[in-house]
Amino acid sequence: MPIALSDRTNKFQLMKENSFEEGSALNSFGINYNFEGKRFKSKNNYSTYGTSLNSLVENYILKIPNYIKIDVDGIKHLILNGFDKYLSNKKIKSILIEVNENFNFQFKEIESLMKFFKFKLQSKHKSLYATGKFNKSFNYLYNRS
Repeated sequence: MPIALSDRTNKFQLMKENSFEEGSALNSFGINYNFEGKRFKSKNNYSTYGTSLNSLVENYILKIPNYIKIDVDGIKHLILNGFDKYLSNKKIKSILIEVNENFNFQFKEIESLMKFFKFKLQSKHKSLYATGKFNKSFNYLYNRS
């Protein structure tokens, strides 16, 4: 089971890239699996600093946002776990998360967290590039219930 990002606050983690191309997607940060939960084989690795959203708010770097969009490969549930101290705050009105339903553990974890923090699924839309191996990728919009 993955470690919640809140348990790995303020640490250097290994950034693993699929290609050495600026702004590319389908990479991995601090984990050994990809956007589907499958083993990730990287072509380029380096250490970079990471922190949780809890830490950013606690250290007055970021105010609690009204709207959140999460679209990172493989660690969406970890990012949500790393904001667990504040997800119950009523200032947060909605969260948009790109979810790959093929990554069953992550999908179930996101659903559980959203329910626990009283967010309700408002809509589900196919992601822009949801073809082939991405055919089960959707943008889930959760609103505070």
